[in-house]
Amino acid sequence: MYSAHGTKEFRLKARKFAWPFAVTAMVAAGAFFIGCSNGSTSEDETVAIQSTNTGAVTVTSSTTIDAASHQHTFAATWSSDVTGHWYAATCDHTTEKKNFAAHTSSGSATRESAEVCTVCGYEIAPRIYLGSKKPAQEKAVGDIVFNDGSATPYSAGLTLTDDQKNAAIAIIFYVGSRLNSDAPDRTPDNVTIRTLGVGLKHNQTGLKWCTPDANASFYGTGRISCIPSGEWSALTLDAFDGSGDKNGSDNFETVASFLGINNDTEVEAKYPAFYFAKNYKDTATNLTASYEAGWYLPSFAEFYAIELNRAMVDAASALCGGSQFGTFHGYLTSSSCSDDTVITSARVAKSMGYAAGSVCAIREFN
Repeated sequence: MYSAHGTKEFRLKARKFAWPFAVTAMVAAGAFFIGCSNGSTSEDETVAIQSTNTGAVTVTSSTTIDAASHQHTFAATWSSDVTGHWYAATCDHTTEKKNFAAHTSSGSATRESAEVCTVCGYEIAPRIYLGSKKPAQEKAVGDIVFNDGSATPYSAGLTLTDDQKNAAIAIIFYVGSRLNSDAPDRTPDNVTIRTLGVGLKHNQTGLKWCTPDANASFYGTGRISCIPSGEWSALTLDAFDGSGDKNGSDNFETVASFLGINNDTEVEAKYPAFYFAKNYKDTATNLTASYEAGWYLPSFAEFYAIELNRAMVDAASALCGGSQFGTFHGYLTSSSCSDDTVITSARVAKSMGYAAGSVCAIREFN
């Protein structure tokens, strides 16, 4: 037995009477009885009636069978879409929804947070980012990175708002695996992809790699050597293949390890170029917590990757109000490169020397 419509189902067993037989059904308002679901004469045939509420089904033979209401079961967590939220049925009646309601807004989306439903957590509108690329999107050479993690590709004629200029922190100058350090046996790492950006604030007043009284000035180390093959004017990244330590992110730590009991790298005044990069947050005061750490003095190979894209880097940095490499000479690198036949350009100063040079800071981005 069943009703024409409704939301609850009663399951009954017909016993001890021949089939078919006359029946009546008492159901709640909004549902009505139609009849038996089939003409089976099985003594224990299970039949059903649906109603919006608990009720009784009575047969005319004066035999009354009380119907136990089918109870829907629902998930304990919210389901949601753009229309609202609800608890979805976990029983066979998958179209049932419990406690359906429209979303309750947390307030309009801002640069700090998305607009979400305060009841179920559904994102009504995404967080507003400064750049056209969200933080999780892959960055490319030429992207201007903002302190909310977003980025915007640089192009000639690009305009930025004051908020974007004030939040710009780096220009992506390299994406790839060519700047990974080789293994001790010179086996290259051609798998790890690194995305490198250079900070917008340089020191162009002159800093030293180390001071004359620093122990690194007496104990040079080839462990951070990065000497390309060929002359500067004809170099490409190919010239650094097999050159050794191309990833400068750990060069300062390598110096400390090499010095051993003579290590004095904790004295900031003795290694000013390294500490400019390490403490870059003190120079670039617009960095958010996510970008305060991880800055370092580039290796020779990493600086050369900047040089290859210098015109673009300078144009993008100028748009943001940052420093430009321009005609400033003698940028220091973290590499111990003392080969005068390679350092033939005033663009790069000889490392491991006492002469002061300009300094920039770089870091990896996702």
